Amino acid sequence: MVEVVVAAVIFALTAVGFYATISALTAPAEQSSRDVTAAFLGKQKLEELRSAVDATTWDSGSMVANPLAPGVHPAQNVVVDGITYSVQYTVFDDNVDGNGRPHGRRVSVNVTY
Repeated sequence: MVEVVVAAVIFALTAVGFYATISALTAPAEQSSRDVTAAFLGKQKLEELRSAVDATTWDSGSMVANPLAPGVHPAQNVVVDGITYSVQYTVFDDNVDGNGRPHGRRVSVNVTY
């Protein structure tokens, strides 16, 4: 009878230990999943902007007509698995040719949730 009680106590402690370990790993896994989703949304926005490079609208001042117009562009909200992600980007002119003409543009994308 004592052996059964000792075995039950050992089993209970082991089960509680496994449950605590699994519970402790759940939160970091969820955070990692959200981080990966945010990175994917940022990459998706960069690919969208890369495909928008067009000589006919490059110098258009309108952010509506040209998604690559310099400045801060309004945030777009995206819902994935019930979590709202906000994707916002800023386009910078890089004047590197010394004559004040834009030589290229740099994009910074921020994804928050």
